[in-house]
Amino acid sequence: MTPGEAVTDDESLSRIIAANPAIYGHPTSTAPMGGPGDPSAVVDSVGAVKGVEGLRVVDASIIPEVPSSTTNVTVIMVAEHIYRRVYGS
Repeated sequence: MTPGEAVTDDESLSRIIAANPAIYGHPTSTAPMGGPGDPSAVVDSVGAVKGVEGLRVVDASIIPEVPSSTTNVTVIMVAEHIYRRVYGS
């Protein structure tokens, strides 16, 4: 695993970190949720794709605006909420 056994001190680790920046994007809001009158909405309040029977989307793409919190936790919360609304559990 990076940085590997070659890094044995803080200075070496600092060089590795500085030389290898990475961005881990978490795309959201590409198929936003919205009401019946919202022309930009792709899914309704329970993730059902408008105009496509039997298809739901329950992931980060349905969040209408990019959240300022951790994306993973937000998607888990949205999925659990939709599950309860659809299946009543």
